[in-house]
Parts: sequence; C-alpha cells; structure tokens
Amino acid sequence: MSEARIEAWRARIDRVVDHVQRHPDGDLRLETLAALACFSPFHFHRIFKTVTGETLGGFIGRIRLEKAARRMMAQPGTALLTIALECGFESASGFSRAFRRRFGIAPSRWDRVTPLKERNLGKEAGHFPVYTVDELAAADGEGRFETAFFHYPRQRLAVIRVENAYSAFDRIRAAHDRLAAWYGEAVAPVTGMMLYGMSHDDPEITPLEQCRFDWAAVVPEAISVAAAGIRFREMPACTVAAVRARGDVQVLDRAWQYLWRFSLPRSGFEPIDLPAMEVYVTPPAVLGWATYDMWCAVPVQRSKET
Repeated sequence: MSEARIEAWRARIDRVVDHVQRHPDGDLRLETLAALACFSPFHFHRIFKTVTGETLGGFIGRIRLEKAARRMMAQPGTALLTIALECGFESASGFSRAFRRRFGIAPSRWDRVTPLKERNLGKEAGHFPVYTVDELAAADGEGRFETAFFHYPRQRLAVIRVENAYSAFDRIRAAHDRLAAWYGEAVAPVTGMMLYGMSHDDPEITPLEQCRFDWAAVVPEAISVAAAGIRFREMPACTVAAVRARGDVQVLDRAWQYLWRFSLPRSGFEPIDLPAMEVYVTPPAVLGWATYDMWCAVPVQRSKET
C-alpha cells in the first residue's frame, strides 16, 4: 500500500477514532462507523486494523474500559453502574468482567486512588514516582501547584498525530518540527504559534504502544491547505481545569498526578470527552526540550453530583 493511500485512509479512520473516544456510549455499530469514514462496511474491519493495528471491536472495548477507569479516578463518588452505562457498557456485571480481565481486580475492590500501575495491572511501573494523596495534598498546601479554570472559545486547529507516541521521543519531536515548519511557511512566524499537545490515551492505563498523541496549532479560518500528515480539526468551546508546570518531565508528571488525582476530584468539576492538553506558555523548542513551561489542562464541566 502506498504512503499516500495510507495517509488518506488514516485521515478517514481518525474521524472514527475521535468519534469513539468522544461517544463511547453512542451508536458504534460497524455500519455507522464505516459510514463515518466513508468506507464500505464489508472492508471496514480490515482497513481499520491496517491503519491502527487494532481490531475495531478491540479498540472500542479498550476505549470504553479506559474511559471508565479514568472516570472512576476523577469521580470517586459516582456509582459503578452510572460510569459503566455512560462509557458504553450494557450492565455493571459486564463492566466488572471486562475490568477484571484487564486489570485483575473487580472495580468494586479498587480504591480509585491507588494508581493501577501500583497493582501491576495496567502496565509495569515506569520510572516516575507515584505520589500518595497525602503527598499531593502537601504540594497543594505548600503552593507548588494551583488549579486555575479557563474558558477557551471554539478554535480551528492544524493537527499532526503521532501513533505509538511514547515508544521513542524522537518521533514526537519530529512531528512537532514538521508542524512548526508548515506553520512558519503557511500561517505566521512560529514565535506566535499557539501550541497544544493532546494525549488521547492515559499511559498509566493504556499499553504504551497504543497511545496516541497530537500536536495542534491554532490557525485562522482562512488557512485551508495543509501539508501531508497535517489535518484541520475544530475544537469546541470548553472550560479547562489547568495546573501550571515549570521544570523537567518529573515536574510535569507530578503536576498531572496532582491535577487528576488530587485537585480535579475535589473541584466540583468533572472531565468531558475531549483530550487532556499541554498548553505551552513557552514553546518547547525554545527551552531545548529539557525543561518545560506549560499548563496541564483537562476540559471539564460542572459535576453532575453538585
């Protein structure tokens, strides 16, 4: 299969990937998703696996389960049945079986605080320390992190996607450089580029080889022609909960843990079906990719429990 054809197919499959991630409880029948990608249902399974490396059913099941696990962490007071139904499972028992198969424990027995990786369930523990809630509370009391809320208007984005994003940092950096080079030629000097990094999967839960990451730059409506691998996407208006992080990757990881595991569950807000974002205050290329200055941001809405 030629690279040009793979790229054309990937653009159409990405529509399905994004739809499943946003609507895990929606109509995800083969015929519906094939129509969304403008493919024949007869060929859709093969095309989807060719592009993503996963079967369609396997992908849908994984996204539903991982979204449920994230919501369990972010909404510790919400009933399992409510989370299961909102994430596309037909019953609490079906969700429980799927969760146990994946993580080796019943969801009712998980404390929703201890990261799954500490139980050697989602994946082997990585090189980042896992902070207890008490340690994260101490960081809050010492003022190391503070959660702010911002409203973003609807924005038009130019996006480049990195598959298997965390297998090698060079792949993420190369994709950034491609987007920046195109932006500098087609839009404006890169010094004024509003840059986002968007994680569609949680590396604490999702196998690393299946994690996807997008670089996105805000572009004017008048820009209509992109380079290969770069696509346009609308980001709807949203409110985000965000924590400013300045430092190395250890600091960034601690900020994310603080936001997801300490601040957000206590905020009166809950995450919505849009990807978490790195919102860069200073472009990473300017800082040399060794230290960072960014907001760790999660799109949110007022909690249904409040």
